Amino acid sequence: MSSRDEWKQHYDSSDDHADDDPFPKMLDGEAHNILGPYVATETTTVVKALRFAGVGPQDCIIDLGSGDGRFCVAAVQQFRARAAVGIEIDAELVRASQAHATACGVGSKARFTCADLTDPLLDVLTLAGDANPFTLAIVFLLPESEPLFERHVRRLYDGGVRILSLAFALTGLQLLKSERPLYLYGRDG
Repeated sequence: MSSRDEWKQHYDSSDDHADDDPFPKMLDGEAHNILGPYVATETTTVVKALRFAGVGPQDCIIDLGSGDGRFCVAAVQQFRARAAVGIEIDAELVRASQAHATACGVGSKARFTCADLTDPLLDVLTLAGDANPFTLAIVFLLPESEPLFERHVRRLYDGGVRILSLAFALTGLQLLKSERPLYLYGRDG
C-alpha cells in the first residue's frame, strides 16, 4: 500500500456498504427532522468523489456532516488539499475523526468541529479559522432535510465555493457536472 493510500487502513472496511441505497434500512423509525444518519462512505467512493471534484493543493474543504472524517483526511493526505474542516453533530465521531487525522499525520490540516447544522447561530464561514477560504463543500445529507442546511450551502455557493453532493441532487444551484451518484455545483468562471 502506498503512503498516499495509508489513510484507508484507519477506516474499518466493515463500515463500508455497497448497497445502491445510500441510506439503507436504518432510516426506518428515524425522526423526520434528521439531516441524515451516519453511514460510512466506502473508501473507493471517497477517492472517486474527491477526484471527480478535482481536489488538489489549491483546495480548502468543508464537509457538512463529516461522520468519521474520511473525506477530510483523504482530501488532505491523498489529494494534498491545503486544509479540511469537518462539521459533525456527534461528539464521538468528532473525536474519532481527529484521532484518524492524527494517526494519518494530517491532524494539523484536518480539523473537526462538533456543531449542529440546524443551529441558527452557526456560521460555517467562520470555521475556516486561519485557513484560506473554503473552495469545496461536501454534502451527503438527506434531500428531505435540504431546507434545514440550505442556508449554509447557499452561503458557501454564493461565496464561490464548489458544492459536491453525494447521492442527491440539490436545488437552486448551477450544476457543473454529474456522474451518478456525484453532483458538482459551482459558478462558471
